[in-house]
Amino acid sequence: MLGLIVCQFELRAKLKNMGEIDPDEYEDYEGSLQAGFKGARLKKRKQFPISASGKVARKELVKAAKEKRAFEAEGGIRKRLSNFPDIGTFEGVKKAKIYIRWVKDSLSETQPILDLGDIEFRNVLPKVKAGGQHHQKNRTAVIAVHTPTLIGVRNEDERSAEQNRENAIKALYPALDRHLELWKTLTANGDKVDIETKVLSLMGIK
Repeated sequence: MLGLIVCQFELRAKLKNMGEIDPDEYEDYEGSLQAGFKGARLKKRKQFPISASGKVARKELVKAAKEKRAFEAEGGIRKRLSNFPDIGTFEGVKKAKIYIRWVKDSLSETQPILDLGDIEFRNVLPKVKAGGQHHQKNRTAVIAVHTPTLIGVRNEDERSAEQNRENAIKALYPALDRHLELWKTLTANGDKVDIETKVLSLMGIK
């Protein structure tokens, strides 16, 4: 209210001294009046400090939210590792070591590492679309599999198998990035996570 009174006083003084006021200037004063009124209302709001118990409660909520995200991320990683060979076999151990190295290197680079040498391509028949009875003879679908993570993407948008390979590679990177985000979430909870121990634990080794 004080801001409104001050702006009104200034307006009266200007009118008294100048006799009249330009319409454009009046609009400026009208804006000043409104701003002053809003400012006065804002000043009335009392800022209450957060109590010690409130701060503790807020920290607990933040901690619980982080733990929830970490739990969900761990579930996503476990689901991916369920596609790996049994860790009790030679092939399972080999795949686990390659995966662990990829996770560590990618976390170190803060982005997924994608080498063409780590991609296996498989040519498969394209899917039959709704209403169709036969595969199109001139189309070839391509599946690109990232061997360290066993993440695969399929592409059959083009007639050319080569173009589908390129499209599959482009689609593979975002898939790897989403998987790496799970590890970033898991390792950002404040506690130091040993990647190798965590992977082996998720694969069934206690």
